[in-house]
Formats: sequence, structure tokens, C-alpha cells
Amino acid sequence: MSLADFAPPSYQFAHLSKSYVLEKGWEAWLRNQHLFPSDHFILKRETHKELKTVHFYLINRTNCLKEIQEHLDDFRRDLGSDDSPEQILEKICEGSLHNLSQFAIGVLLGYGEKNAYNFERERQICRHISGKITPPFLMEKEFQTLRPLGKDLSKRCPAEKSFFPPNKKEFSVAEFNDLYDQRTSFELTDGDPRLDSFCDPRFICWENGSDIQKLKETYAKTKERIREAYKKGSFLEVTLQQWIAPQ
Repeated sequence: MSLADFAPPSYQFAHLSKSYVLEKGWEAWLRNQHLFPSDHFILKRETHKELKTVHFYLINRTNCLKEIQEHLDDFRRDLGSDDSPEQILEKICEGSLHNLSQFAIGVLLGYGEKNAYNFERERQICRHISGKITPPFLMEKEFQTLRPLGKDLSKRCPAEKSFFPPNKKEFSVAEFNDLYDQRTSFELTDGDPRLDSFCDPRFICWENGSDIQKLKETYAKTKERIREAYKKGSFLEVTLQQWIAPQ
């Protein structure tokens, strides 16, 4: 699954040109999508009211189903159901992704299980600490100022909504410090002007994650396949061919 977002013109004037193009592009796609049927891909548009942004999700049904099967208990817990992997896939394709945890979203976006877990855990701790400080409205990037505190801020999180095992339901600044110290950014270093239309994957990761090298190899191979595919024609033609091609 891939994700792109933007701020609509009414929210952020700085991105007016890009937002206008994307909005008009989406309208054009809705008018013409029946001409390009695909059993393999789903393109979704969702408005995030809290962030005041619009999200586009490109879902590879085959790969998405594979991740759901590998993390079935987590997806069932997020959705509060005992649905089969196929039923969960249809809910994701037809409904909203906002009901999923950051862990589930991270797994679907290809960030790696360890990175998705640590990101969700860090956000859980940040939200708890935010409720314990006065005034409780620090930006997430400012939580690093809490690192020297070192005192325990333990609290039980709702078991019904938490995918963490029993021994991970308590929060502490010490755990947050450890997560923060090891966090870094994932990115591919070899740029290619022929692929300017594609953004290299960039996301928060953790140095102790055993899947970092595997992710780099996977994304490097994927980038090479994209490079080869787009040598064969214009961007639009190749994209539509990939969209309707049988898998």
C-alpha cells in the first residue's frame, strides 16, 4: 500500500497549485475510471478532518492480503471483529483506514513490523505523557524535552483497544527515552531524475530493527523494476498499463 497526502486549497494557501492539480486529477479519474478496470489495485481518497489533509491510498490487493494474513490478530483487534483476511481486505478497500492503528497502517505501508510496532508504542507513550503535563498540548516533536525527567508515569491503557501484550501496557519516560535515542530515518540514497514522479520511501525507523537491511534491499529492487518499466513509454501510458495488467 502507498500513501500520499496534501492540504486542500481552503486549508493551506502555500500548496494551492498542487492541491488544485490533485483535486482536478481526482475528478478526472472518477469520470474515467470505468475505462480502466483493475482487479489488482484500489485507489482511495479520504479526508482527515483532524489534520485537515486529504489522503490518497493506492492498495495492492495481493500484497495487502498477505500482510493481513500475517498479522490477522492485530487487524481483528483494530476492527473489533473475527472477520477472515478476505473480509478485512474488503473492509479496508471499501471503508475507512482511520480505524486502523498506526501499527497496522505501518505494516501495510511496508515500514516493517519492528518499526511499525515501535512507532505505535512511542505515540502511545507521547499521548499519555501529554495528558500528565500542564498545559497538555505540546507538539509531538517537543516531547524530546521530557527525556531528562526520568520519572515513572505508569498508567494502564484500555485493554480493549491496545494490541500490546500484557507486560507492555504500562508507560514510562524511560521507555520513551530508549525509543527516542534509537530512532532514525529510513531513506534510499541513490537518486534518479528519471523517477522524479516517484517519491523515495522515507519514514522513521529504529537502529535495532533487524529488518532495516531487508527493507533497503526490497525497496532497491522495487525501484529498479520501476525504472525499467518506465523506460518503455510515457508516464501516463505505462502507469495505466500497470494498472490494468493481469497479475
